[in-house]
Amino acid sequence: MNKKELLIKICGVTDANIAKQAISASANMIGLVFHPPSIRHINICQAIKIADVVHAVGGIVVPVFVNQSKKEIVEISQILHTKIIQLHGASIKQVFNLDTAYTKIIARQPQTVNQYKVTHHDFLLLDNAIPGSGKLLALDNFHKPNQRFFIAGGLKQNNVQTIIQQFQPDGIDVSTHVETQPGIKSITLIQQFIERARTC
Repeated sequence: MNKKELLIKICGVTDANIAKQAISASANMIGLVFHPPSIRHINICQAIKIADVVHAVGGIVVPVFVNQSKKEIVEISQILHTKIIQLHGASIKQVFNLDTAYTKIIARQPQTVNQYKVTHHDFLLLDNAIPGSGKLLALDNFHKPNQRFFIAGGLKQNNVQTIIQQFQPDGIDVSTHVETQPGIKSITLIQQFIERARTC
């Protein structure tokens, strides 16, 4: 990954064709959610199909874990042939138990960014308290961390440029606002979002 390039992650993808088109539209990463309560949850068979397509077109697969154990995290990551993982909830407790070969994207709210000092090849993911809700992250008193970070939470076509310009994140993460209905991604909305983000 080029450090100077803004990383764009499309999260909660459930369809291999959408994943392929998103990478072709210059998204860097596809997030696959392994959290059964989520409407975007997929099983391992679905994930393998999506991962195969993403790898084939040069994209990066990011499994998203919420309450999984270290064993589950490692097993799924190996099956999907990825070394980049995203940690939420109880899975964050595994951050220090995982091999340094893994690049970790650690979900935090802005007021808790200092609880986890990430290594130079890891990222913070600044999100609101309910990931995937589409609600805008509260950034009123936000101070840019001295660590690589993504911004998520309520990003959409009409605010992504302002947020990038104001906070200069290393990456952005979108899910809800590139959907036509809950859990169903639209390649048109994805392309529009990426085009806005890339013109900053």
